[in-house]
Amino acid sequence: KVNAGVRGGIDHGELDGCSTDYNSNYLPIVNTAGRAIIYQTYGVLAPMVVKDGCTTYDPATNTDHRVHSSLDQGNFSGRFALNYRPSDTTLLYASIARGVKSGVIPIVPANRAVQFTPAKQEKLTAYEAGIKTAIGGRLAQLNISGFYYDYTDKQFSSYVPDPTFGALQRLV
Repeated sequence: KVNAGVRGGIDHGELDGCSTDYNSNYLPIVNTAGRAIIYQTYGVLAPMVVKDGCTTYDPATNTDHRVHSSLDQGNFSGRFALNYRPSDTTLLYASIARGVKSGVIPIVPANRAVQFTPAKQEKLTAYEAGIKTAIGGRLAQLNISGFYYDYTDKQFSSYVPDPTFGALQRLV
């Protein structure tokens, strides 16, 4: 017996944003202690952040700015399985399946622009084969199987080193 199924998808994600200080309550700290930490860490004087401005710092440009990210990915997932019964008490089977976890642009309270870097879609291809057979006149059943998982671009929750707060969350 053969079973099969397939599914496809196209994903588009876009970000045009930054972290900001609503009502400028935090701005004095950003423009004093935050600038001192940037100078101590990167050896440059960063420009002051204006009211309602972005507080997402990018060391490559030495600015706090809006981050522009996009992610366009297509995928397909599916399953192909083969079942064979050489007798009424034995089943041989094998399958190949692929699953996809969509890529994502993280939406986090970012202090550094790198936190908005998109995470690529994760793919898992699973291979499995096995046998199920009755033994002892059907008093017991023996199941034996083997499988292999092949991950591509596995997504992990990780941290970005940050001189201001220590470590900040990021999906990689």
